[in-house]
Amino acid sequence: MSCGCCSPLRARYKRLVDNIFPDYAEDGLVNANMQKLIYYAATSPEKWDRIGEYLAYRIGRDLNRSYPRYGFVIIGMEAMDQLLMACHSQHLNLYVESYLKTVQKLLESPEPNMQVRASESFLQFAQKEEDVPAYHRRYDFFISRFSQMCHFETNDPVVTTKIRVSGLQGIGGVVRKIENEDLAENIWSPTHMDKIIPSLLYNIQIGDYKAGQGRSQTPDLSNLGDQDCKSPLQIAEDTFRKLMGRAGFLSIRAVMRPILQHLDIHQMWTPSDFAEHTFQMVMFSIQQQVNYIIIEMLMAHLDKKSEDTMVRVGIATVLSRIFTSRAIDASVGPSVLETINALLTHLRTSVEQAQASRDPNPDQQRYHEALLTALGEYSSSLPNFQMIEIMMFILGKAPHQVDSEQSVDSELQHMLLKALLTVAEKFVPVQFSTTFPITFLSPLLDKLHSPDPDARLLVLRIFQTLIDRKNNLEKLEQPTVEPRSDLLAQKPNFNKQDNTFFLKHGEKVYRELVRVLRGETIGVEFLEHFYTTVSLLLLECNSDENIRMQLELIGEVQELATSNDNKLRLSNANKFALHATCISLLAILSFVVRIPDIFEYKDRLVSLRRQLVPHLLPPLEEDYSPDLDPSLHVETALIDLEPVRSALRDAGRYTDKQAGSQSHSLRNSRASSPSARHSPRNSWIESVHVQRRPSSVSVSSVQVDVDSCASSPGILRKPVNIEVSFAEMKRALAEPTVKEREQEEKGRKQLQEKFQTASFGELCELTLANRNTETLYQCLADIYS
Repeated sequence: MSCGCCSPLRARYKRLVDNIFPDYAEDGLVNANMQKLIYYAATSPEKWDRIGEYLAYRIGRDLNRSYPRYGFVIIGMEAMDQLLMACHSQHLNLYVESYLKTVQKLLESPEPNMQVRASESFLQFAQKEEDVPAYHRRYDFFISRFSQMCHFETNDPVVTTKIRVSGLQGIGGVVRKIENEDLAENIWSPTHMDKIIPSLLYNIQIGDYKAGQGRSQTPDLSNLGDQDCKSPLQIAEDTFRKLMGRAGFLSIRAVMRPILQHLDIHQMWTPSDFAEHTFQMVMFSIQQQVNYIIIEMLMAHLDKKSEDTMVRVGIATVLSRIFTSRAIDASVGPSVLETINALLTHLRTSVEQAQASRDPNPDQQRYHEALLTALGEYSSSLPNFQMIEIMMFILGKAPHQVDSEQSVDSELQHMLLKALLTVAEKFVPVQFSTTFPITFLSPLLDKLHSPDPDARLLVLRIFQTLIDRKNNLEKLEQPTVEPRSDLLAQKPNFNKQDNTFFLKHGEKVYRELVRVLRGETIGVEFLEHFYTTVSLLLLECNSDENIRMQLELIGEVQELATSNDNKLRLSNANKFALHATCISLLAILSFVVRIPDIFEYKDRLVSLRRQLVPHLLPPLEEDYSPDLDPSLHVETALIDLEPVRSALRDAGRYTDKQAGSQSHSLRNSRASSPSARHSPRNSWIESVHVQRRPSSVSVSSVQVDVDSCASSPGILRKPVNIEVSFAEMKRALAEPTVKEREQEEKGRKQLQEKFQTASFGELCELTLANRNTETLYQCLADIYS
């Protein structure tokens, strides 16, 4: 029994607690008596709960006075912290309840220093490990209070910073503590996330964060100074990254929802700098296997914001930034085509809305560009074979029939071809056969006949991007009769796969290109792209068949330029430009084949045109002088392809169209001719003289007989020529008689019975008796005869 007024009669733990407090708060904690209290608590663990309750009572009494004694409150909290560190994990539950109640009282105090001291104590508690989870313990109050402290505002900036830092540290302690307990999923509830996430983002938003200079890596707080470590921005970012890193598959959606709401409420999508920085932190902090969920939720949020174009621009920009950062693994999560289809769906919807309004909207154009950028950046993270599938998928989404340039289908086709070009620019071409499967090549060529001239130009640009493997595209900007010396051409007949591709599809590609010149109104820009495309095809595939096709193309284009058919939509300016394109293509051909006779012929022709018809030379122009006679001296300055063919034949670089495929197969066959090519396998035999036994059998006269027994010893060969009479043929075709069938059946039964009943020795004797005796010499003579 204890007496409250008589100290010797009070309980020992109360006396030890009272002795740690000095007479004056300025003297601080009495350390000697504190060590006695710790020793007593360690040796009497059943007293932990009473010690904690009494300390909490002393601190509460000093805190709730009319004139609070904050100095003694600080001493009491210091004592509670030391006891917490000394308490073993198996006895922690006896002491923690009193400890947390005291921290809660300090957090409810209006004094800022008490709130800061409570946050520091809670951080120490969060670092304490427990063996047994406390199922009855809840942290709802601490989450709410620390979140309020994160938004604290006062006229004193120093006090404001201290309170906010304490609130952020408290949230970090709550996250760490709950994550390490068995009931960690409590923190991921929407009630808690709606308080924690906005508090962290608010301090990042109003901190010293500068737009466009956001960090994408977790800051190392150990390398920062004391002032930087106390910065609300640094602590908020660090806590936010750790929270995102602990979010798993089931909890990531609960974290993402308040992030999107915060950006919507504070209108942080426009400009998108803060949103980009936020999602950079998210993508570099979350687990790799859940990053696709972020993309899904951003896509869904994009659907919800169909009314505000600028918000959609911001979301699309964030998506492209995520893909650019390579923080997402495109191979993880749902199908790649689903993501591409979602982006294309948004693009289609936006195009349809823009066409319906009929008013030019620059925001819509920015939205289209943002979606195309996101599509290209996402595709660039995929392997080549998936990018081919994506390009085929995009092309399949384009309208098949476009009636006019002003229709919705035309605009949609134009936008999808832009998307296709965006993906093609990220593609790394290797071989034509893999880059242009027939299911992709044919529909792409069909788009050349679109009534929209911009669409036709886009198709040519797509071809150029997918063809160019040696970075020649920038060197072929305009037609010229003097190609640049730094152009890189393929070696003659070097790539067998590309040669085979041109044998199968080359004529189709060139035929479709010429059809565009025949059927559509052409301009200088289209002809420049036409020249670039055809030149790249020759530079990338220097095969004999491709050279022949290029010559035929030059001939067809020149014939088109000299034609007087009124059905063709060619003006005199178009015809002059076609002539200039032909001479430019001949210059490229001479550069690739490097045959002196062709160089000389090209130079003579260029000199002649400069003298007589300079307007038939590059550069191409939209308008020529109206005084020019379209037929004067044109016949004299035309390209004669026969000297070019003759020079190519003399150099062995020309194959006739009729025998092209046949000569190609013969040239690439290994068994073409013994004198033309010797097998590497037998080359060493020819240099060594080996005496071999002469054979009576000629290699060239060997005839394979499937049923022949020529190589089997002991078996007679079938005669080469057997004369069969009609009677023998009739007997062979006749069915056996009844007597013959009975004898055959009887012999079969006897043989079966003998093999079932006879011993192994008897069977061996029977086999030897029926076999003809012959020597080894006879067997060898039979084999080699």
